[in-house]
Amino acid sequence: MATLRLVVALDPALLLDRAVEGLFPLAPGSSQAPWPTLGAWLFFRQGGLRDDLHRLAAARGVAGWFDPTVCVFAELAARFSRDTRPALDAPQRSALLTELIATHGAGTFDRGGAVEPWVPPIDRLIGELVSEGIAPADFAAALSKRLDRDAFETRRDAALAAIYAAWHARLGALGAVDGRDALVRLAAEISGAPGEFADRLGGRRDIRFVGLADLRGGWRPLLGALRNSPALDTISIYTSHLLALPANLHAVTETPNGEPTLATVLFSGATTPASNVTLLQAPDAAREIEIIAVRVRQLIDGGVNPARIAVVPREARPAVGQMAEALEQLGVPVTARRRTALSQTGPARAVRALLDAAEGQFDRHA
Repeated sequence: MATLRLVVALDPALLLDRAVEGLFPLAPGSSQAPWPTLGAWLFFRQGGLRDDLHRLAAARGVAGWFDPTVCVFAELAARFSRDTRPALDAPQRSALLTELIATHGAGTFDRGGAVEPWVPPIDRLIGELVSEGIAPADFAAALSKRLDRDAFETRRDAALAAIYAAWHARLGALGAVDGRDALVRLAAEISGAPGEFADRLGGRRDIRFVGLADLRGGWRPLLGALRNSPALDTISIYTSHLLALPANLHAVTETPNGEPTLATVLFSGATTPASNVTLLQAPDAAREIEIIAVRVRQLIDGGVNPARIAVVPREARPAVGQMAEALEQLGVPVTARRRTALSQTGPARAVRALLDAAEGQFDRHA
């Protein structure tokens, strides 16, 4: 059984530094292994963290390398799973679910004769169920145990159970998968074929997850399958807060301390008499950005040094660009980290254009 480590720190730079412990410098290339490679699998929550890894490697004198062991969470199933069944996309899910609701939800989910308004919420419900690996029979049994239901709620629960069962049956008939259950299916593959999983690891017995913040979506069964796999020695999770792991996933917890950062000052919970936290509400994202831009301008007009003001959006795209534009319109000098995807850079676009032309047999347009 592998050791499960949980490293908790608010500073993302400190987490990244801990995540590469023992990996640098890379072993020199040889005739048998000409390309330098990492001794562990590294999975990042998003591409920006992977870019940070490459910058960190360059700062430590590690030459650039092409390494399949550096991935993002969305690539987990593609790296390790051998399930080739097609996954439904959003339009396909919507079309199939519309049919199933009309068939199994008649009289309940056909307000005004139309079932379309019910498609998005039921699709979200099914997504949450399949992502946790909940079988139709278990869902129906859980609903039947609820005794605090009136006539409509009982009829609604029965319709939802029938729709969910029909959803699984139709996917089986089509030879397809939902797609949102990728981690659960991967966990089943790891448990069912440990030898094949060991081959896919490429001899590495260490896997590290950087930025994992939520165990929903199939992470609990996946971590359980990884921990029970004889192909792994260590599983490490680097996160900003303590995760509520199940009782069967006991982890060795580490809380490294580093130099004070903006993250530790804002989110550590430690307050000083000079600290001030204000909660603002806005009707939409556009108004939220406008309010923040005006408040930043007011601070500067009041004598605050602009270099002492930080705006931290929850999502980089499109919030960072919109925030920078709003501040520039108010005459506020802005320094913003705007990450451009590698595929959108000039050299990468040129190479892709060349490959696309070759695939099209160099037709006149290409």
